[in-house]
Amino acid sequence: MNLSILVVDDDADVRASLCSMLSAQYPTWTIHEADCGRSGLACFKRHDPDIVMTDMRMPVMDGISMATEIRALNPSVPIIVLTAFATVEFLLRSIEIGVNYYLLKPLVCEKLFGVIDEIAQRKEMQSRLDELVREQKAAKDLLQLSEERFRQLFDQSNDAIFIVNTGDLSVVDCNGEAEVVLGYRREDLVGRRVLSLLVEPARLFGATPGAVDNNCRQVEKTTLRKKDGTGLLVSARVKTIRLNASEVFYCSFRDITDLVRIEQEALDAQANLIQADKMASLGLLVSGMAHEINNPNNCILFNAELLAKTWKSTLPILEGFYGENGDFKLGSFKFSETRDIIPKLFSGLVDGAERIRGIVDMLKDFARQDKGDTLGSLDVNQVLANAIAIVNHEIKRRCSRFYLEAGHDLPPALGNAQQIEQVMINLIMNALQSLGGLDRAIRLHTSLAQDGERILITVADEGEGMSVEVMERLMDPFFTTKGDSGGTGLGLSISASILQKNQGAISFVSAPGEGTTAEVQLRVFQG
Repeated sequence: MNLSILVVDDDADVRASLCSMLSAQYPTWTIHEADCGRSGLACFKRHDPDIVMTDMRMPVMDGISMATEIRALNPSVPIIVLTAFATVEFLLRSIEIGVNYYLLKPLVCEKLFGVIDEIAQRKEMQSRLDELVREQKAAKDLLQLSEERFRQLFDQSNDAIFIVNTGDLSVVDCNGEAEVVLGYRREDLVGRRVLSLLVEPARLFGATPGAVDNNCRQVEKTTLRKKDGTGLLVSARVKTIRLNASEVFYCSFRDITDLVRIEQEALDAQANLIQADKMASLGLLVSGMAHEINNPNNCILFNAELLAKTWKSTLPILEGFYGENGDFKLGSFKFSETRDIIPKLFSGLVDGAERIRGIVDMLKDFARQDKGDTLGSLDVNQVLANAIAIVNHEIKRRCSRFYLEAGHDLPPALGNAQQIEQVMINLIMNALQSLGGLDRAIRLHTSLAQDGERILITVADEGEGMSVEVMERLMDPFFTTKGDSGGTGLGLSISASILQKNQGAISFVSAPGEGTTAEVQLRVFQG
């Protein structure tokens, strides 16, 4: 797939280096360049590139102002901002105007090429989706044209057709396709009221039977009742025609089961594309925010350790003064109190900063794109601890009775630690969202199965539980009971897919009002 890139930077050397690097990596692509935001905007209007790459600080018009103008012209073009001066305010402003990515200078080639390759892949997926939609529309147009040409054909039609009396709506005649799709014989259908064959008769014939607006009515989606009691999804058309010098209703029903399935597949593909884009943006945001948090946190850590050493060196002098003059105030406290308190305060500062650094590192690991499906050994208890640390804020907000019973001396499990961590985060969040009250408990437990070949992880909650109907569709993609709160219905489906790739499995036990227990099974690592 050949694309075009616009590179905007006021530094001629940097701009030339970028263009040279991009040309070498993507020799068939078109590279445009500009030396400021104003000329970059003009170049965008002339060439309409597929990707925009811009510096932030430039004379005449900076990168943010240019990106704002470009967004007004093309809301969907990917914009990459290159900067050596990233701040939280800049990040928020970038998100507000719709910047898709930002990379810190000096650039790491692999990161830049990774971002560009990701954009190219999404554009290719979108192109395929657009082609699928065009093909579906063409097929639908062809079906409509075919219907107009052959609607008068009766026995040879692929549609179920009924000739219906306009008075009592009884079936006068039907074609062979009507017998096939409904499972009745023709003699069973003739004389029968057509309303008895429709699940929603008012949609086709109106509230007043026999009244058809403008001699024709069409319903894009309705249901016919078959002889065995099941439903058949059809598009329906009823038209008043003259037959043998009298008016009758010509009713045709077309099976649209396959068409609805194709349309749903297209919607599912688009939803997956949107979700993938959101996850990619989330990963970049987490990485950027982790960098912003680490800088001040490292300063706290360094200064706390330095102050602790300074206090340790100063303490003998203060002790000598205390011995000669008795107790004295140091700040708001007596020296006899502070000499024990201050070392604990410094230790608390260092511990807190280390905890922040550990949480940030876990977030960065979680957001980092998985580079492969290679399975190795993993510590189940450590994976579970990492997952709990990431969602710890939600746990404190939703549950006051959260328990972890980690099995002792568990052997390593087979799998990808990052992927299993993602599964556990999803299961813990589902359990939290089902509780309905702080006083309800969640219990996590790890153990070795009796056969010694599997490690079991259970997540049991005292939430609202699930009905049999919900349990039957639990793993269906896009099925969700939390649509009103933003649920996508992808979590458990993705989790099941991840576990399958990791040679594991998942099962659920639940009932309304009795909570839910999820059990994850992983194979023991054999070396």
